[in-house]
Amino acid sequence: MVTTIEKALYYSATARRALREARKQKLHYRYPECIIRTQEGIEFAGKSMLEFMDVEYKREHYIGAELERIGQKTPYLKEKVAKAMVISDRWLQQSRNLTRYGFQNLGLPPKIAFSERDANYALSDTEEMLTLLDTIERSIKLCFPIKIAILNGHVSEDRGNEVQCNESPSTSISSAEWHEHLGRLQTDDGNAKYDVEFISASQISNRYSAVINPFGEVYPEIDIKKKVIFSIIEDYIFTGGIFVCAGGFPLFYGWDVKNKGEKIPLVEGEVYLPSKIGLYGDAVYVEEMKKLLPFRGTLLWKEFHAQTTGDTDKHSGPYPLDVTQTEEDINKFGVLTDIGGEKKVSEFRALTEKTKECIPLIRGNRPEFGEVYLIAAISHGSGYLHTHGMDIAGESERQKTLASVDRFIEWLQKRYIQNKTK
Repeated sequence: MVTTIEKALYYSATARRALREARKQKLHYRYPECIIRTQEGIEFAGKSMLEFMDVEYKREHYIGAELERIGQKTPYLKEKVAKAMVISDRWLQQSRNLTRYGFQNLGLPPKIAFSERDANYALSDTEEMLTLLDTIERSIKLCFPIKIAILNGHVSEDRGNEVQCNESPSTSISSAEWHEHLGRLQTDDGNAKYDVEFISASQISNRYSAVINPFGEVYPEIDIKKKVIFSIIEDYIFTGGIFVCAGGFPLFYGWDVKNKGEKIPLVEGEVYLPSKIGLYGDAVYVEEMKKLLPFRGTLLWKEFHAQTTGDTDKHSGPYPLDVTQTEEDINKFGVLTDIGGEKKVSEFRALTEKTKECIPLIRGNRPEFGEVYLIAAISHGSGYLHTHGMDIAGESERQKTLASVDRFIEWLQKRYIQNKTK
């Protein structure tokens, strides 16, 4: 039997995917198709909110009257709900058929009848619906105990002949340590803050507020070429999840669970350059070649528009530096720099200022790169990729990493739940 919350989560994810598809259609100048996708997004967003709030509704596409009951249940949202009712009325009644079939009596097909302006209008309305959905969904999902999953290193539940992804204690925090740390955290009244469980990668879904990847720069992958599991991870983040990568360059390697069980760099467009040149008579020949992996070929750059530090002529590997926080960082996440007993950490592949949509938790300053973000969250769609650009071998790095996930979730919780009682 499908429960109300499961239906709500399914509709929510479907609404966000519809918005993404609508944006793609607009880029290809398919304005009616764009509007059709936004209408789907508006309808599924509305029905998701109704499911979350346990409000009954009919099978019709238009749900304005039912949305009004959400405003009655949540007075602090009544103005936003009123706007949602107008949006539902605008796009889910007569206009729904017009975008699909055009003005038949006038002989106008959708391609002629609808313009870029109409598509932009529909996209803006859909984004507003999803903003309201975010508020309602997170206010429910971020109530204690909050569901968190930890990847167990397998892709499939039955596992079959999979080679489990290995943990590397020297560069990451073990799954057992994550489970023990999060599982023991309590609310002020002594109840558990988190409901933690282990899952395979194929079980990643938006029923979990956060998913912990305990394998550092690696994640378990069933198909290295097609990147099936990465697609699941990216979709999970886009539809509202928090995906945590602790230790180095996020998602740089895929762990091939089907074949040898080895980590493989997931970088496209590698370049080979001569590293050693010899002479044979009058001929010049290359003795050795060096492979370079371009940053723009990584998943982190292509999908999240993020950039990290790297090796330079002056330094390679982890870089020791002192961490800092701005007043704004502290107001959001509390003091994190002193956790673990000291401010010094081993920076490794921290995000740089070139990263878009970045929310820093801990900062530092590294020569040749300027300000860097050792612990940060990259906003993507409705969710976040939570990164930790450090070599997590010392106690300072480990404790800061563990604490940062709890602090980030607390910050989100305050944003979405503090108004519920007003």
